[in-house]
Amino acid sequence: MVTTTVTTTAVALRLEFGMPKSKPQKPYRDFPLTAHRNGQWCKKIKGPLHYFGPWNDPDAALAKYLDEKDDLQAGRTPIRSQGKATTGEIVNAYLARCDGRVKTGELSAVSFADYLIIGKLIVQHLGRNTDPEQLRPVDFAAFRTAMAAKYAP
Repeated sequence: MVTTTVTTTAVALRLEFGMPKSKPQKPYRDFPLTAHRNGQWCKKIKGPLHYFGPWNDPDAALAKYLDEKDDLQAGRTPIRSQGKATTGEIVNAYLARCDGRVKTGELSAVSFADYLIIGKLIVQHLGRNTDPEQLRPVDFAAFRTAMAAKYAP
């Protein structure tokens, strides 16, 4: 009796949220994802299941899978799809690593203070939310010219 109640409740919830009663078929034979009972497309990668999007949008789920699969197969946490890492996040990660090196004695506090100043200047010049993949050598040349104009004797 309990199983029937749970099954009935699950079907009612699926209908309430606009999900079909049963899992859909794959859109085509070579589709790499599987329909999970929670209403999402998934794939088991290196042990755990990873979810890529709802059944009603297999194309978006496939795009997310293709975007993240290399990181997941390498055992890394995927970079956010919508914005990926920003210049500000990369500078912060570098400074956090340098701070750790100061704490272990591998880097002097004076050097870290210099890195912190340069990091802030990079973010101010290039922009905190800039996509690093869009940066070109000319952007760094402009940064160097700006620093030389401001700080050179």
